[in-house]
Amino acid sequence: LGFGLCINAVSFVQKTNLTRKLDFEMLTKISILSSIVSGLLSIVLALNGFGVWSLVVKTLMRDGTSSALLWLNSKWKPVFKFYKSSFSELFQFGSRLVLSGILGILTNNMVYVILGKFYHVSNVGYYNRAELFKNLPSQNIENIISTVGYPILAKLQNQPEAFKNYFKRMVLVTGFIVAVLMCGLFSVAQPVIVILLGDEWITAAEYLKYLCPVGLIYPLWTINLNIFNIVGRSDLYLKLQLFMQLFTLISVMFAIFLSIQWMIVFLAITSLVSFILFAFFSQRFTNYSLLCQLKDLMPGLIISLSMGGLVYIIGAISGASIVTTLFLQVFSGFFYLIIVCELIEFREYIFIKSVLLDRIKKII
Repeated sequence: LGFGLCINAVSFVQKTNLTRKLDFEMLTKISILSSIVSGLLSIVLALNGFGVWSLVVKTLMRDGTSSALLWLNSKWKPVFKFYKSSFSELFQFGSRLVLSGILGILTNNMVYVILGKFYHVSNVGYYNRAELFKNLPSQNIENIISTVGYPILAKLQNQPEAFKNYFKRMVLVTGFIVAVLMCGLFSVAQPVIVILLGDEWITAAEYLKYLCPVGLIYPLWTINLNIFNIVGRSDLYLKLQLFMQLFTLISVMFAIFLSIQWMIVFLAITSLVSFILFAFFSQRFTNYSLLCQLKDLMPGLIISLSMGGLVYIIGAISGASIVTTLFLQVFSGFFYLIIVCELIEFREYIFIKSVLLDRIKKII
């Protein structure tokens, strides 16, 4: 799997150029095609007895296909010439990001090390499955919005009002979407885990419920954190990340002696502290204060919590099969959300609906 780092590095500049040009249509086509090719090959290998190696080949084939397509669809080609001035400028900025990224990876994986040290290996598996389900809506939504939003914010740096308005929209739209998904996931955690993984993974559903608040906060503090990179303050980015990673590790090591559930609660607390800290420092660049963010996010959170409560009650009182109950929960939550947002003309909902309708019209 380590070869994937080398494969991706070969096409990193081409991918970055397409992102800067906001050519997400090409990036999407490349991503879909490489996923289909690698996925089909992986299935063929799995059916022919290659076992876990089929997953290794899938990852490397996806990276290789993606890199090849990026080269074919990019006019940029490298020249073998070293520019000392460019290296000095980029190294000063990028080295801090690399160090910060390494610290983040070490901290995230230390949670598994600590779990494996103090609890049975099965608990590590339950936690891992729960975290994957939490990350699916949380990190992916943040990645999608950030990939589109950050290049635009970079171009708006010299337009303070436009920069603030666009950043505000990113925060509120991301916050609303993730709040809806995480509140919904909290309410359907048990049937989702049982249907997709089986009864033996029921403990993962409990962990997933505790992780949902972490998944709700994560995109918000990430968006605020990355403002420092957009404005070229990777030094501040590194300092804040270093402080929060140490704070997270200390919290986890303290809480692990209580229980895994308490450890996750402390992770949620550290996520909230991260958001507050990063939003406080980012306001000097965005002119969008922490208090304003919290105030503007509150209506979407209230709508999401009420939707989640309805979905949870339906699951608790339903006497139908687990599949039917899950369908009723998703169906009820979806229509409750639409009706409430339409009645109060909720701003973020109206914006999301208009974007989706415009996209559908273009496709048709």
